[in-house]
Amino acid sequence: MKPQTIPLIGILICTVSICASEKDWLDPRLSVLPSDKLGPFAHTSDGEVIAIDSDATFISGDGGTTWSDPRPLKGALEKGIKVSRERALLRTKGGSLIAAFMNLNERKWTWSNKLFDAPGARLPTWVMRSEDDGATWTHVQKLHQNWSGAVRDMIQTGSGRIIFTAMKFLNNPGRHSVLTYCSDDDGRTWTASNLLDLGGKGHHGGVTEATIAELEDGRLWLLIRTNWGEFWSAYSHDGGRFWRVIQPSGIPASSAPGILQRLTSGRLVLLWNRPYPHGRKSWPLSGGDGLWSETPVSNHREELSIAWSTDEGQTWSKPQIIVHKRDFEGKGSQKWASYPYLFEHRPGELWLTTMQGDIRAKFHERDFVGRKIIAFGDSTTARRGPLNVYAKRLAKAESRDWVLNAGIGGHNTKNARDRFERDVLSKNPDTAIIQFGINDAAVDVWKNPPATKPRVSIGQYEQNLRFFVQRLKARETDVVLMTPNPIRWTPKLKRLYGMAPYQPDDGDGFNVVLRDYAGVVRKVAREADVSLVDVYRLFDQSSDVDALLLDGMHPNDEGHRIIAEQILRVLNKGRKRSN
Repeated sequence: MKPQTIPLIGILICTVSICASEKDWLDPRLSVLPSDKLGPFAHTSDGEVIAIDSDATFISGDGGTTWSDPRPLKGALEKGIKVSRERALLRTKGGSLIAAFMNLNERKWTWSNKLFDAPGARLPTWVMRSEDDGATWTHVQKLHQNWSGAVRDMIQTGSGRIIFTAMKFLNNPGRHSVLTYCSDDDGRTWTASNLLDLGGKGHHGGVTEATIAELEDGRLWLLIRTNWGEFWSAYSHDGGRFWRVIQPSGIPASSAPGILQRLTSGRLVLLWNRPYPHGRKSWPLSGGDGLWSETPVSNHREELSIAWSTDEGQTWSKPQIIVHKRDFEGKGSQKWASYPYLFEHRPGELWLTTMQGDIRAKFHERDFVGRKIIAFGDSTTARRGPLNVYAKRLAKAESRDWVLNAGIGGHNTKNARDRFERDVLSKNPDTAIIQFGINDAAVDVWKNPPATKPRVSIGQYEQNLRFFVQRLKARETDVVLMTPNPIRWTPKLKRLYGMAPYQPDDGDGFNVVLRDYAGVVRKVAREADVSLVDVYRLFDQSSDVDALLLDGMHPNDEGHRIIAEQILRVLNKGRKRSN
């Protein structure tokens, strides 16, 4: 599924809470949340969960099973605030809570079918912050007066900027538009972006209800609800100040909002309503009269789908229905499963709640997608042009798994330790494959004067491997250690290394140091009780080591095939054990 962006239509505020019934079907991988709270949720300073409602917040310390008594929105209620059901809540890196919403106490809807407009309509967007986990609220401020159909999403970027999505109703003719607000001072002051007005006509016309994510390259991505059969995308290259690239996203969607979220694992997840029920190619259309909308559109919301992306939204997994409202003949939002909120309670544990349909469920990322595997190593791991390195082979063989290649040519365990947090731990892998040694064991006799010791001593090499293993095991990450592959003489390598301690007259003389480093890997794997792929022994026991090497040092295509096959045996053995 290609990523697309389609403008969403602004809609009126829903104030009716519908209880889920036995007619709801949940994917068996979902379980019911023990809470009726709608969300959105955030974490408090001590790791508990906070939920916000129209006039209070609630705290849970037991995963949503029980909640505190209502804690009035002190500092906001005094300003006449009643928080809308469409809202956003975020705990910032600085420890503050930010809430953005519409103030229902100022609501004034003036739509006229005769005018195709709502002159003077009012539902202002407000924002506020708390430095004490919601006990009191400060910087309570109105950002605009216009009717705002929804505040759907809020994120904090890598730079620390806070951004949330909002809407403005425009006139002549009446239609909705989308914008964002950003703050660089932890929510004290806010700046509006440019307005995304793509035309339209009707009280659900125009573009509406955007969700937002930051991409790895620093761009921000909006997915916007539209009446055009798909989401539309907008991209910002300056942290949400201006949205300049606006285009269809290629993601078919009903006229209903989705939620796009970056998970701790690094994956993007999308929950939304597709245009038609599963197995159908049509659905009754709404609008087309300029009252509801200018363009007829599917308003199908009876099924909620989920999809995952590991390449920044360029491609998506096949959509899966996770909630299905069986009573298609029900009335109003009783028959819908729409307007989702998503909260990552713990890494990989996701809470799903919906404003329409009153779904309250939780599920685990691992039950829908494969493992996240990081291959951490030197040039024998790193990408090498068109060569099918073992990481690439693993990705092809295990299509559900997400394999990241963190190999860098020339690196040893000392270099690797410097980048371990950034390239491995920050990615939160399920499995880490580690292979270093050739560069650690290298004695650079080609230098002037010639080196007499390895680049990394064998004692330091062992310490570094143990450091990697200990840190990963503490996070319950599966570890696969790999010995370095043996190396063979070539004319070029003999010119560089053909002197003591190496033995250029011995076909195996380039391994006089390296074989001891391979022994250390075996020792660490055994004592730390982690999996081992003994590449050194695999190659050494073959009939022709040279036939497995590209240049005397790096595995060729056949060498990587053998390595990948052995890794797969280890991974599949671990998977069966965990199951």
